[in-house]
Amino acid sequence: MFKLILVVCLVSSSFADEFKAGISYLKFNYIEYNNDGDFLNNETNDYKEIDGYLISYRYDIGTLDSNSQINSLKLELRYNEGKTVYDGILQNISTNTIVSRYQSITKNKLFEPKLTLQRTTYTKNYDIGLFFSYGIKDWTRDMSINPYGFKEIYNWQFYDFGFDIVAYDGAWELGVKAARQKALDPTMKANIDGETTFDLGETKGYYYKIPLGYNINKNIKLELEYEYNKWNIGKSKVVNNMYQPQSETNNKYLSLNIVCRF
Repeated sequence: MFKLILVVCLVSSSFADEFKAGISYLKFNYIEYNNDGDFLNNETNDYKEIDGYLISYRYDIGTLDSNSQINSLKLELRYNEGKTVYDGILQNISTNTIVSRYQSITKNKLFEPKLTLQRTTYTKNYDIGLFFSYGIKDWTRDMSINPYGFKEIYNWQFYDFGFDIVAYDGAWELGVKAARQKALDPTMKANIDGETTFDLGETKGYYYKIPLGYNINKNIKLELEYEYNKWNIGKSKVVNNMYQPQSETNNKYLSLNIVCRF
């Protein structure tokens, strides 16, 4: 794995100013609520149940200006896959009554590419940046392996904006990155009666990241990063007498990364 990352670093040096790659673990927490705000079901797991990877390329636009500022573009890709435990209810749709509690296993795949434009001010002891991002969120929630389950695919484009601060102390660095995020035309497709598409309500949230890095030298950095990422997903429009209830995700990521600077 380490040799592969080094090879990719060497290839990336021809067109990027920074390359980052790492392994990512996700602690998943998804909750659905009824119209009164009461609990319907959730999906949870431990970090080890969903893993994946992330890579990013950063390209600096021009050079530092007289105010020690520079613009940059960053392309990020993150993919995670694994299982969660579904804890919910069996419900009679025709009578809208609860039959019993129900637990099962759900397979999840999450893919998120994102492009970020950032303007950063560099100083001796810290850097501070403001950024705007545009990305795609794609989450497959597959419950079809269970007798009463089916597959759902959540998809939306989104934008986010926020700040990024990094402080330095010798070879060590500690950062805080935070942003508000909002979805554009969010949908959920379910394999009910073939395929049914639900237009979701207003979907927005926020995230913050706390990276801790150690610079081996001026070109290589090791990084441990924690991220908390929240989406509030609005209730969908009614389709064929069905709807997707309001829900939220409260996901926590841990990633171990290697950063190559050129």
